Amino acid sequence: MINSTKAFLLLLVAIILLPFAGQTSPSGSASPEVAPYVRYLEGVKQTSVEYVMSLFDTYDTVILCERNHKEMTQYDFILDLLRHPKFIERVGHVYTEIGSKSQEKKIEKLLRAKNLSSKEVDEQVLEIYRNLSWQVCWEKTNYSVLLKGVYRLNQTLDDGKRVFIHPCDISFDWEKGTAVSYKAFDETTVARRDYYIAQNVLATMEENEKTDRNRKKSLVIMNYRHAYNRDCSTGREEMENVGRFLFSAFKDKIANVLINPMNRNEGLNRVVATQDGKWDAAFEILKKWDAGFSFAGSPFGGDHFDHWQFPNPWTYQDVFTGFVYYLPAERHKLVTGLPGILSKEYRNELRRRLEIVGVPDVEKILPLAEKEMGVHSETSYKDLNSATDSIHQWIK
Repeated sequence: MINSTKAFLLLLVAIILLPFAGQTSPSGSASPEVAPYVRYLEGVKQTSVEYVMSLFDTYDTVILCERNHKEMTQYDFILDLLRHPKFIERVGHVYTEIGSKSQEKKIEKLLRAKNLSSKEVDEQVLEIYRNLSWQVCWEKTNYSVLLKGVYRLNQTLDDGKRVFIHPCDISFDWEKGTAVSYKAFDETTVARRDYYIAQNVLATMEENEKTDRNRKKSLVIMNYRHAYNRDCSTGREEMENVGRFLFSAFKDKIANVLINPMNRNEGLNRVVATQDGKWDAAFEILKKWDAGFSFAGSPFGGDHFDHWQFPNPWTYQDVFTGFVYYLPAERHKLVTGLPGILSKEYRNELRRRLEIVGVPDVEKILPLAEKEMGVHSETSYKDLNSATDSIHQWIK
């Protein structure tokens, strides 16, 4: 009887443990260099959206540092953030580097409109895109997805709760522009672009505080160095950054957050993984594809700041408040093109703009610009395989 009971208990234990046979702690799959990151991440419980929303409990303004301008999946995260009930209640306003200030009224008109058909929404977005930038054209698709996503969100909200996108980039009047006026614009306004973007952000925030008194928080979306809390240098050229101006204005009431990037190797024109792949390896070991945390007190925060590929003395916690990881690099999508944008009039306008900015061989360049603008294209990062190899070297 005793032997039978003992055999039964042993069998029961075997059945309970069978699913875990051969499994080890996730940290056991990491090299010694990556193990501290894995151990830290095991204690991170907040998603990317939850983390950013928690920052608004302490800060009035949060800057998100966008990945590659073309990357689409980061805008899935951003739209999820904008749909969060507390974002709608407490924030409601988004200030973007993408989009010239001159297009703000058209964007506001779209986001205030009700019951438009899909065709009408598409037509308004295409018209905004034709004049979205001081650059000849803006072919990246994700801003159109942002506008359409916020339009759909606003259809579910009361008028006083609507979310608004405020483009804050510099403006060039293409309708009246000439080669002479563009040259002057390039030498003056473009030369201090970050200063003017920051002034547009601050002025627009001040205007919105007068008309939307119940929502005093703000989300700012900037790309790359523009989101840094300080200026930076290539060693030969000094760079003013929007983030530095905003941190100077808001002092301890502003935070900035880096969205997991593929870093830009400025010298070789290719992407490289952060910290030679160690960061991404830690997330991959845990299969943790959606998380957010502050740099201070983490092993990530103390690492040298290699997001800026030029020599600098900083750590990540010196430049950014926090970090969100949303999907690994192999799932990122670089998307361009807006089918339907290339009306006959706009093709002619593209040619005229290329001539204004002094592009040589316009007739050769024009078909390339038309393709980038009008044809939907989805690609991955250049040299992604090399970057992922650097990640996998840290995983046993």
